[in-house]
Amino acid sequence: MLRRMIVPACSALVALVVATGLEASSNTAGVNASATVSGRCVVTTSPLAFGQYDPLSTHGTATLDAASAVSVSCTKGVSATIVLDAGTHASGATRRMANGTSYLTYDLFQDAAHLTRWSSTGSQLSIAKSTSMSARSFAVYGVIAAGQVVPTGDYSDSITVTVNY
Repeated sequence: MLRRMIVPACSALVALVVATGLEASSNTAGVNASATVSGRCVVTTSPLAFGQYDPLSTHGTATLDAASAVSVSCTKGVSATIVLDAGTHASGATRRMANGTSYLTYDLFQDAAHLTRWSSTGSQLSIAKSTSMSARSFAVYGVIAAGQVVPTGDYSDSITVTVNY
């Protein structure tokens, strides 16, 4: 008898659930994703090692040359400029390597023919807008003028390379 009463009660409950709309439902929402890509550049350099300078070489008429490079990687779409300062021991725009209070002057150029100077007073190299993030290399050619009368010793300087973007 109990069984006969439960079956009609369950049937009535199912009918009530269906009639009142208590069936399963769903709702959706989206998640917005965003990011900002900042333009930036990374610069690396290689040493400019002149080696042995001999003021007496061919009666002081031979220059001493050396080469280095500035490598720049920028975010795609970034244009930039490269500036090399006059160095730690400069006198005005004249670059000098120091050994105590003695100085050996030198200069920096963008080309092997020494026609385009890396000026420390505003001249800069413009880099076109990058189309990839591959590093681009820019030459730095150094020249120590012949015939400088300096004492023996080790001479050095430090050039700051700035990439503006």
